[in-house]
Amino acid sequence: MLMVSRSMALAARVGLVGLACTAHALLVPCTSSAQDSVDIPSQAAVIKQVDRFGEGNVEASRAVRALSNVPASRLPEVLTAMNGASPLSANWFRAAVEAIADRDPQAVPVPELLGFLRDRSNGPYARGLAFDLVVDREPDSREALIETFLDDPCLELRYMAIEQGMNRVRELASNEENEAATAGYTALLEAARNPDQITSIAAELEKLGSPVDLTEHFGFVTAWHLIGPFDNRDKIGFEAVYAPEDTIDLAGVYAGKEGELKWSQHRTEEANGVVNLNVAVGKHMGAVGYAFTTIVVPDDIVAEVRLGSPNGNQVWINGELVISNHVYHAGNSIDQYAGRVTLLKGENHILVKVCQNEQTDSWAQDWQFQLRLCDASGKKIEWQEK
Repeated sequence: MLMVSRSMALAARVGLVGLACTAHALLVPCTSSAQDSVDIPSQAAVIKQVDRFGEGNVEASRAVRALSNVPASRLPEVLTAMNGASPLSANWFRAAVEAIADRDPQAVPVPELLGFLRDRSNGPYARGLAFDLVVDREPDSREALIETFLDDPCLELRYMAIEQGMNRVRELASNEENEAATAGYTALLEAARNPDQITSIAAELEKLGSPVDLTEHFGFVTAWHLIGPFDNRDKIGFEAVYAPEDTIDLAGVYAGKEGELKWSQHRTEEANGVVNLNVAVGKHMGAVGYAFTTIVVPDDIVAEVRLGSPNGNQVWINGELVISNHVYHAGNSIDQYAGRVTLLKGENHILVKVCQNEQTDSWAQDWQFQLRLCDASGKKIEWQEK
């Protein structure tokens, strides 16, 4: 459900032909005493050391083989040891867990796995595996279980609950039970965190006569001071430290790529808070633009700043660099990049640097960004413009 579902697919995902052989060997039985003596936390720690460059793969293969031979009664221990796993190492754990469950399906301890799944302090990947193990053996429990995930901190589980809820509300709408459908979609909108789901729900509410301000809902910043272009010919601008990075003086005059530059105020009216620098600053290639704003929060808060941009980008919060990506036209989406920050009660300053290269392709002309502030789940935090 949450990860690659079978060990051969796992081998393809991590690019390790040898892992397929390891997965095939997982079903080789050990003696009962050997099964019970496996030090699960120690083997799990080895698996967690793997990285995307292949470091630790040999050791992890041995650890997966060891874990795969523990009795099914110890599956909750394996899942507990999996807490804190990265997406990559979680796939290695899946190979072991599936081998354990496939070797003795009748011994899988469903009640204990249900308890593990319901404990929201456990990690998302481990809980996802627990869910799969439970519903594989008790498929009739799937719908009722998913219904409990509507406010789950594991966003993959929450996603399933939102999808299930949307299907139910669509039936209400198709039967012209518009009041009930509107209430249902409104509740789902509050619970949803996935941007695509949020956009879909908003579209359905629009059809029902209840439009949603998505810019407000997501928490996008729309009011900025802008300045540019500075020089980014031959991509020199990303590393260059131009005046706005040293001191913010909104009344200042600076030497730019094509003459003197001054800050200008801008409020975007584009969907999802997109600031189109080709319009707001002017069409330039090989250029750097800066955007600055100040927000006010009522209390100290740990938050995430999330940025979408097809251009090279950097973001500073109160002078601290929290996002930096020297990438051009490799994608553009809501929440494309994220940085964890601590916002202080009162004023907080945000500076965004957006670098456009010199590509002539029609698909490489966008020079823009969108930025929002939210909690770790993606729900907007409360803040005000200064």
